Amino acid sequence: MVELCARTSFSLQEGASTPEEMVEHAKALGLSTLGVVDRDGVYGIPRAYKAAKDAGVRLVSGASITIEGLPPVVVWAASMAGWSNLCRALTEGRSRAEKGSSVLPLASLCSRSSGLWAAIGPGWEAADAGLLREAFGERLSILVSRRFAHDDDARAIRSEALATALAAPLLATNEPLFHVAARRPIADILACVRDHTTLDAAGLRLQSNAKRDLLGPEALRARLGEWPEALARADEVANACTFTLAELVYAYPREVVPDGNTPISWLRHLTEEGLRWRYPAGVSEKVRAQVEHELAIITELDFPAYFLTVYDVVRYARSVGILCQGRGSAANSAVCFALGVTSVDPERQSMLFERFISRERGEPPDIDVDFEHERREEVLQYVYNRYGRDRAALIDEVISYRGRSAVRACGKVFGLSLDQVDRLSKGTDHWSGGVGARTDDLVREAGLDPSAPEVRSTLQWAE
Repeated sequence: MVELCARTSFSLQEGASTPEEMVEHAKALGLSTLGVVDRDGVYGIPRAYKAAKDAGVRLVSGASITIEGLPPVVVWAASMAGWSNLCRALTEGRSRAEKGSSVLPLASLCSRSSGLWAAIGPGWEAADAGLLREAFGERLSILVSRRFAHDDDARAIRSEALATALAAPLLATNEPLFHVAARRPIADILACVRDHTTLDAAGLRLQSNAKRDLLGPEALRARLGEWPEALARADEVANACTFTLAELVYAYPREVVPDGNTPISWLRHLTEEGLRWRYPAGVSEKVRAQVEHELAIITELDFPAYFLTVYDVVRYARSVGILCQGRGSAANSAVCFALGVTSVDPERQSMLFERFISRERGEPPDIDVDFEHERREEVLQYVYNRYGRDRAALIDEVISYRGRSAVRACGKVFGLSLDQVDRLSKGTDHWSGGVGARTDDLVREAGLDPSAPEVRSTLQWAE
């Protein structure tokens, strides 16, 4: 039994459980497979993949894609080609919308249907859905679910009618937003944060109940057993989607390797040039042994082009007088020193290269390079011009709620004034967890009543 439409906290301000919580609970419930389909992104897939691998649960990777002027489409990657098409579709959707949003034309998704399975909900009209049917063929399904909401029967009827009109099978799902029902209040708080409103004013934007939790096999059969063919369809789709992140390989720019050379031959050439520059009196046996050891591992793991790409950016910066310096664990690399990426002389220290890169990790190391702030934009423009804007991108971090930010968000949702939220959050760094006596004292110091429901709720859910 499988659940293919789980959303995690990477459906930002919507999903109320982490990828790890979803996977671990799926294992505890006895689900053999879990599909993660976060909204307009696959950010949570790496964490879900690692957790699934550790738990022995099979992961189906996908996303829920926002379509221009239409309801979303859920897609799953069946193959490496499908994963590529999914990522390209998500990238296009993000590039067409304002920051934080995504919108993809239906035609763009249809043109990238190869290697993907898709599903749509009852909000689609048959005419628009027909385009998806043409593009995906037998790989299109119609979602059917029961949420114990007032419109359950109407939604089910629309799903069945759409399935009949398209001659497409139903697919059963509970569309979970959280791993256990107790997380429903978090989902409601996130909905309020997303829509800049309070719980009192949120109305139908909140979940009607706590039934959007992850269900085990028996619970799925009890809730959706009136559509046995839809439960079987979920298994069919899961079995067809065999792609895993283990299939991914790094593809590095070819521009960094001159014609007539291989990545490792050119990296060795540049390293030898750098050693002559660094050690005009000759290279010691210690440094030579370290360089050969590093180049052997870099060759074995197929990372030469990665080092060459970093070198290329550093070379450009220095050629135009932009200050830069490699730092972090890269300082343990004699090759990085020879290339001029770092400035820590291996002759003068005992280096542990395996802290920087190792066979066991099997992934490219982090080579952190700082560039002077005033001219950093020049470096970025060089990268764009050198490799193309369709092959280079800035990446960012997902910021998690912590202490004060959680109190501020929850306080606004529960209707506290901005002044009350500010006073309440200032003591957050001192709270050690729990809404106990010490916390009550701090709340009183902030000029608030610790027994007030909105205050207690703010502290409880901010934890």
